Amino acid sequence: MAISTVSLRMPTPTLTPKPLLSYRLLSFDVYGTLVDWESGILAKLRPLQDQLPAEHPFRDPRTLLGRFDEFAVAIQEVEPSLPYPEVLSRSYVDLVRDLQIPMKEAEVQSAAQELGDSVGTWPAFPDTISALQRLSKHYKYLIPLSNVDRKSFEQTLNCPLQGAPFAAYYLAEDIGTYKPDLNNFKYLIDHAKTDFGVDKDNILHVACALKHDHMPAKRLGLHSVWIAKEGAGIGGMTEQLHKDGSVGYAWRFGLLSELADLVENEAAANSVDELNGSR
Repeated sequence: MAISTVSLRMPTPTLTPKPLLSYRLLSFDVYGTLVDWESGILAKLRPLQDQLPAEHPFRDPRTLLGRFDEFAVAIQEVEPSLPYPEVLSRSYVDLVRDLQIPMKEAEVQSAAQELGDSVGTWPAFPDTISALQRLSKHYKYLIPLSNVDRKSFEQTLNCPLQGAPFAAYYLAEDIGTYKPDLNNFKYLIDHAKTDFGVDKDNILHVACALKHDHMPAKRLGLHSVWIAKEGAGIGGMTEQLHKDGSVGYAWRFGLLSELADLVENEAAANSVDELNGSR
């Protein structure tokens, strides 16, 4: 079930929002926003989940995934240059030990390696490709900003994101750190300018993760859109981050396709205004 946003008040935008079509570049989180990170990882964690007693709190998949993510974030902070598949593999090993699941070491290592190698097979959300293609008709530059390595991302491009109209992509392996490190967003801002001549005020960052994307976006004064789909609340504190002003996105949607709808509506309205003005 998708996260409920009914009780969440829209935050004060980081910056006064502009018309959507005034932005020149859309940057995207990938795993969690364009690709179903949650389902991809849970498929590999399910054998662990099945070994837990029925009353165990980690029988709940979102609780289990949240714990796994805690290990991944800790590893990324300590070893920011570690390739993403290795982050996943080590997180799996840490989770098995944390849950005290009786497995032979060879089995643990094999399953950990399988999870690390699975990134490129995780499915895209059903509306992702069509929404990206629709958005590309109105924005020249669509740029992923992702916590991933080149090999895994290229596998993703060749399978679930095949046909995605990206102008470039900025990855953790090339940047040397993982989001939410501000360095990743500074890299985006710097390269948008040098690669495409786009200033920070003309970048609109689109992401699901509040801690990894919207908190640093607010700190650096980036306009942003929250895609509040299933998995958006992984790690908890969703309500607290809104209450204490840690996020400042200006738009909120349940699906990426809803952003594309609004962009198309704005474009249609502009066309009508232009037509009326020419009469």
